[in-house]
Amino acid sequence: IGSSNPFSVDANLPVSYNDIVATRTNGMTFNFTDSDGVAFSIQITSTSVSTDGSVITFVTDTPCYVANATETLDGTLTAAEIIGQDARANPDTTQAVRFVIPDGTGSTATMYYKVTIGIERVLSSGAIEIIYKSFSANSISSLATGIQGGFSGADSEGNTFNLVLSASSYDAVTNNLSIVADAPFFLESIVELADGAPVAASDGDQQFSYRKVVDYDDLPDRGKIGEIVHITGQNDTGEDDYYVEWTGERWEETLGYGASESLDPTLMPQVLIRNSNGTWELKPHSWSSRLVGDAESNETPSFVTKKINDMFLFQGRLGICAGESIVLSEVDFFEQFYRSTCVQLEDDNRIDVELNFGRVEKPHAALAVQDNLLLFSDKGQFRLYSGAGVLTPKTATVIQIGDYVTSSSVRPHAIGKSAFFTAELGGYTVAREFFLGAATDDRLLSSELTIQCPQYVTGNARYIQTSRDHKAIFVLSRDDPEAIYVYKFEYDGEQKIQSAWCKWDLGVGSIESIGLYQNYLYVISSLGSERELTRIDIRDQQDIPGTELLRLDMQVIPTATYDAATDETRLLIPFDQTAGVEVWDLTNGHTIPVERTASNGDLYVVGDYTSQVTGGTLVVGKPYTMDVKLSTIYRRGQKKPEGEIVLTDGRLTVNYINIAYTDTVAFTVETSSRGRATKTYNAGPKQGYVDVKYGEVPKTSGHLRVPIMTRNDNAEIRIKNDTPFASNILHVDWFGKHNPRARRI
Repeated sequence: IGSSNPFSVDANLPVSYNDIVATRTNGMTFNFTDSDGVAFSIQITSTSVSTDGSVITFVTDTPCYVANATETLDGTLTAAEIIGQDARANPDTTQAVRFVIPDGTGSTATMYYKVTIGIERVLSSGAIEIIYKSFSANSISSLATGIQGGFSGADSEGNTFNLVLSASSYDAVTNNLSIVADAPFFLESIVELADGAPVAASDGDQQFSYRKVVDYDDLPDRGKIGEIVHITGQNDTGEDDYYVEWTGERWEETLGYGASESLDPTLMPQVLIRNSNGTWELKPHSWSSRLVGDAESNETPSFVTKKINDMFLFQGRLGICAGESIVLSEVDFFEQFYRSTCVQLEDDNRIDVELNFGRVEKPHAALAVQDNLLLFSDKGQFRLYSGAGVLTPKTATVIQIGDYVTSSSVRPHAIGKSAFFTAELGGYTVAREFFLGAATDDRLLSSELTIQCPQYVTGNARYIQTSRDHKAIFVLSRDDPEAIYVYKFEYDGEQKIQSAWCKWDLGVGSIESIGLYQNYLYVISSLGSERELTRIDIRDQQDIPGTELLRLDMQVIPTATYDAATDETRLLIPFDQTAGVEVWDLTNGHTIPVERTASNGDLYVVGDYTSQVTGGTLVVGKPYTMDVKLSTIYRRGQKKPEGEIVLTDGRLTVNYINIAYTDTVAFTVETSSRGRATKTYNAGPKQGYVDVKYGEVPKTSGHLRVPIMTRNDNAEIRIKNDTPFASNILHVDWFGKHNPRARRI
C-alpha cells in the first residue's frame, strides 16, 4: 500500500473472496521512512465489503492509495488488477478497452474478462477516498451488459453516490469496449484470461505519473527506487515535458507511464545480410523504440502508417521519405527515429520535417549532392539544407528549387555537383540536369539534356545509372527494353564543352536491370525463361602501338575440344545467341569459318585450334555497327553581348561536308534526302575488312569530302562502321550557302 514493499497474501492461502482480504488487512499498521529520513506510519482503521462482495472500502488514518493488488487462481498469479495512482492520473467520463480475444473465439467456459474501475471521493477532512468496483464475465458482450448496470454505494462517511454507466457499449467489429459514465472515473485494471492463462488487454489513452514538478531543481535529493517524476517545464504544452526515475543513486531520464512505443519490424525496411557461407538472407531489422518522454514530447515518427517511398543516407543519418514527410535518424544511429532525450533538443537528435508549399508534395526520391539533400516529387524539386552547414533539428530548412515534372518511377542520380532526373513528355523521355555550382533566388541552374534530340529516347525511362569517372549516363526505356541509351559528356572545369546521346542495341534480350562496378557495366537480361549476365567494359581504351583492339561484342576466349575423327574443334562459349558470331585467329590475323552450330550455342570449326585457345589467341565475338546520325546542320551567328545563336530563317543549302579522321581503318558515309537514292562514300580499304590481316591493319588519317547538295533540313547524313577495327572522327565541317530573309542589326 503505497510502499516499495507491498503487503502480499500468503501463497498457501488462495484469496477467493474480498471479505477475506478485508479481514486480514483490518487494523494493520505499516511503518515507513521517506527519502528525507522522516519516519511515518499508516494504519488501516477499518475495512468493509459491499453486499455483492465486489467492492472493498479501506479507511486509513492517513490519506493514501492502493498501489498493488494480485489474485491467485488455481495457483496461477493473474495480471495485476490495481495499478494505483498511475491509473488515477487520467480520470474521464469515457474510457476505452480493446480486448485481444474477441467474443466467439473460445468457449465461454474457458474465457474470463474483468474490468475494474475506480472513482475518487473527497471526505470532509479533505482526504481522498478511492472506491473500486470490478465487473467480470465469460464474454465481452456480457461484461458490457454488467457494466451498464452502473456503480453505486456509499463512502466511509455514509455519503451515497451513483455512477451511471448505461451508455456503455461493445463493438464486435473493432473489439472495443467503450465505458461511458455521467461523472469522471478511471480504469484501474483489465484482466483477460484464455484457458486460464492471462492475456494482456490494451486500455485507452492514459498518462501516468506518481507526481509532477516544474523544474529539475524541484526534485528531492533522493527518491524511492523506481519512483518516476513528471517534469512539466515552464510551458503550458507537453512538448518540453520529460520524466526521471530514481535508480537508488541518481535521477535518470526515463519513459512516461503508458508511453512505451516501438516500430513494427515487419512493416519497416528489411535488411539483406550476407552470411559467412556466401548465402544471403532477407529478414526484419531491430529498430529502437521510444525510450524517453511520452507521445507529446517524443512524437511518433511521421512515416508511421504511411508508405515509404525512398531511403537514403545523408550526413551520418538514415533518411526515409514517406507521404509529405522527410525523417532522418539520429546521427550514427540508423535504428533510432525517436528522440534520445527530451531534456533539451540535441543537434544529433532525429529530424522530422514536412513539405508545406501550398499543394500536396510527396517526395518519391532524395538525392545527396555534396552538402545538399535534393528532394524530388512528381511536380517539383526541393532542397533540405542548413545555413550552418551541418543539418540539425533546429537548423533544418526546406526550400523549393524547381517546379519541373519528374518521373516517380526513376530514381535521380548525381555526378559531382550535378543531379540528373527524367520525365515523360509526349511519349518520349526528357532528361534534365540540376547544377549546384551557382543559384539565383534559391533556384538551381537547370538545363535540358535532350533538347537537341527530344524524340530520341522513346517512351518513359525506367532506370538510370551514372558514372562520374567515365562521364556517362545510362538510361533504360520501358518502350525499348532491349536497348541502353547512353549520354556522354565532357567538362572543362565547370563548363560542359561536349555532349552526345547514343543507343546500344546489345542483342541480349530484354534488359531487366543494369549496374556499375569499377570499369564495367553489368547487364541483367532475359531470353525466354533464362537470365543472362553481361559485362561491358566502358573505358575509353586506346589501341596500343603495334596491336589492334578488336571491336567485337560478347568477345570471349572459348573452351576448345578437338575431335580427330571429324577433324573439328568444338568451341564452347558462355552464350547461345550465335547469329552473326565470328571466330578470329589472332596468330594469322584472319577469321575462321564456322562449320556448324549446336542448339546449346557451341561452335564447330574445321581443324585443330586447341593450341590457339590455350595461348589466348583465338577469340569469338559478334561484330556490331557504329551508326552516327548527324543532327540537322544550322548556321550560327553572334549573340549579343556574347555567345552564339542559331539562325533558322531563310534557306540554307549544304553543298558538301568534310570529315576529319585519324588512326582509322575504315568507315562509310551514307547520304540521303527526299526523292533521292542513298549514296555511300568509303574511307579506308576499299576491298573490305575481311581480307585485312589482324595486326597489320593499315591506319590512315586525313579528310573525306562528301557532297550533299541539298537543303539542310532535307539532308540525312550517317557515318557508319561495321568492321571490328577503329574509326576516330575528329570533326565535321560543312560548306554551303545561306540566303537569309532578314538581316540582324
